[in-house]
Amino acid sequence: MKRSLLLPFLLVLLLSGCEAPLVLQTTQDRESIAATIKGEHPGDYFIGRRFYKVDYKMWGWVKSPGETWKQSRLVMFNEQKKLAPDREHNAVGTDNNYEYRLAGRFS
Repeated sequence: MKRSLLLPFLLVLLLSGCEAPLVLQTTQDRESIAATIKGEHPGDYFIGRRFYKVDYKMWGWVKSPGETWKQSRLVMFNEQKKLAPDREHNAVGTDNNYEYRLAGRFS
């Protein structure tokens, strides 16, 4: 009997670690983000937010000034000519959640 209860218990224990964390935003948070976006000067540049996770093969998210982050695009850098900033300084992932002002184009 103990053995038959052990497997379901272990499965519940393992699967509970797979739950995604809840991110709660208050009205004040949303208003602050909206004010920041309104304050972005229009121009020929992009705003990039670095998102680092060990197993992900992407750089982060990029949007044009004045756009919301929901309108942003997932980005992978072509590092054949220039390395990503964190890799260039041999400090991979240290710029997680950092915002960059980027120039260039999408291919």
